[in-house]
Amino acid sequence: MFYLAIMLVLAHLIADFYTQSKRMVGDKAGERGKKYAWCGHMTHAGEHLFAFAIALIWWFYLMGGDVCQFIKPISYLGISYVAIHLVTDVLKESFKKKFPQKDFLFFIVDQIIHFLTILVLLVVIKNLGLLQFTLPENEHVKGMASIGVIICGLLILLKPVSLFVEKFLNMAMLQTRISHIKVTKSHLSRAFEDSLKNKFDKLMDDPDCSQEKVNTAFTEYKTRAELIVRELPNIDVSIETSEAFSSNKGGQWIGYVERVMIFTFFLFGQFTAIAAIMAIKTAFRFNDLKDDNDSHRSEYIMLGTFISLFATFLISLIIKHFVSVGELAKFIDTLIKPYM
Repeated sequence: MFYLAIMLVLAHLIADFYTQSKRMVGDKAGERGKKYAWCGHMTHAGEHLFAFAIALIWWFYLMGGDVCQFIKPISYLGISYVAIHLVTDVLKESFKKKFPQKDFLFFIVDQIIHFLTILVLLVVIKNLGLLQFTLPENEHVKGMASIGVIICGLLILLKPVSLFVEKFLNMAMLQTRISHIKVTKSHLSRAFEDSLKNKFDKLMDDPDCSQEKVNTAFTEYKTRAELIVRELPNIDVSIETSEAFSSNKGGQWIGYVERVMIFTFFLFGQFTAIAAIMAIKTAFRFNDLKDDNDSHRSEYIMLGTFISLFATFLISLIIKHFVSVGELAKFIDTLIKPYM
């Protein structure tokens, strides 16, 4: 059952996090109406059914069983699994519309239900004696299971952990989140100071500078500055931060690379390398925050870093518990040996 559990978890991770497009996620949320919402949910359910079928077929192949003998129980299991998943997703989207501030909670509950569904399926299969056949004595199966567990760990550490951190930060920083930047007179005074300095520098470098030029330049400057200050209270100059600062996803990819590196070094017991990674990151973060007077941003970065590291170490501990590096090395060695 352990090998089947790995296959089903892999199928769930791929279908739930890696085959969904942003458009499908938006459709499921009802951004284009109920019709597209149901299309999105049904398409996503179809992806899970397909992934479930592939996982079972691959498991039968590895175990040496005949999939054709178990078409009926497989069909029942697949339909039950997908139906539960579909109902869970529909309820989650419905609750998210009513309580958008609890998005993180719904995300956690949603994933717990999905994994519990897989666990219940495994219990039903074992207790009812479904899919029983003689398992072959094959050392390669253990090696492939170890690789499957490692792949599960890597898949969790990429998109799922990124979503977990993002939703957690949105929840944690909800009360202090800065959604708009208000342009005030104090901001304008700084801008005027810079503008005045530039105008003064130009006059200093002008070989034809005269009293008339100076008076004209500063009179025009004063008139325009007074006009801007006078009209400022009458217009809305607040800036939407989501539009003001575009993201190139660089931070997300840095998180991916960092978690994969820590995970890899953790599996092989290279804790000195992990310490070096954390030291380098701390140095960069210190320089980043040192020049920033925004305490909200500092808290955001620190909290995101801590929760990301916690998730990485937790996943690494769990995966290491199920994987023996020695057995994995032997398996890889048996695969490479014939070609050497």
